[in-house]
Amino acid sequence: MKNVQNLQQPDGFQSSFHSKAVDFRVCNLSGKNHVFEIKELAHEIDPEKSTYKIKTDMVVIMLAKANIGKNWSHVTAAEKAKADKKNEVPKMDDDSGDPSKGLMNMMKKMYDEGDDDMKRTIAKAWTESQNKGPGAGLGAGGMGAMDL
Repeated sequence: MKNVQNLQQPDGFQSSFHSKAVDFRVCNLSGKNHVFEIKELAHEIDPEKSTYKIKTDMVVIMLAKANIGKNWSHVTAAEKAKADKKNEVPKMDDDSGDPSKGLMNMMKKMYDEGDDDMKRTIAKAWTESQNKGPGAGLGAGGMGAMDL
């Protein structure tokens, strides 16, 4: 933020720290307002000890942890939820008791969350299994040849 250090304090800055949220505003910097906001932090902070510092061309926002010593793997609750979901181990069978349906759900999850190489590999294996007929490839008879 070029020339942020030239703004008058406290008029040029507005900060609001809450137990699970932070809102910071830089007012009228070169005719523009800038907002940094996290509506839901992954963990609680101590609002009284949280602060900010103005440096040359930057603002440093320091959030004091409510539970000192606790490791934060993510800053926002949304990031944490997404990572937790991604690290979730897929179930091999579903509530219906059909293991092939569970396998297909797992493959769908891998496809949906996979990178382009993973999607190509799964699509190739699926196509090959369809061309070979019943009992081959990804059906109940086995996984087929997949380079994972």
